[in-house]
Amino acid sequence: MVSLPVCSFVRSKRIILNLGRLDLPREEWKTLADRIEEIVSGRQSLIPLPAHIEEQAQHYARLLRRKEMQSVCVLEEQEADW
Repeated sequence: MVSLPVCSFVRSKRIILNLGRLDLPREEWKTLADRIEEIVSGRQSLIPLPAHIEEQAQHYARLLRRKEMQSVCVLEEQEADW
């Protein structure tokens, strides 16, 4: 889920990628989400994470990038039709 500014005092949230059922304890979900955000935005992790979290974060970041690329391709096709 991502928070998007709608105006100066309201933030809207929308789901950008459904992770399905996570094989991860609930207390590690935020760590996973933070790491996915770091990967997608090109930042390095400041602390080493357990391998199982890093592997899942890399996997979901790839899925997110693939989804974003598909959206860009669809927009380009729609613009070409004009």
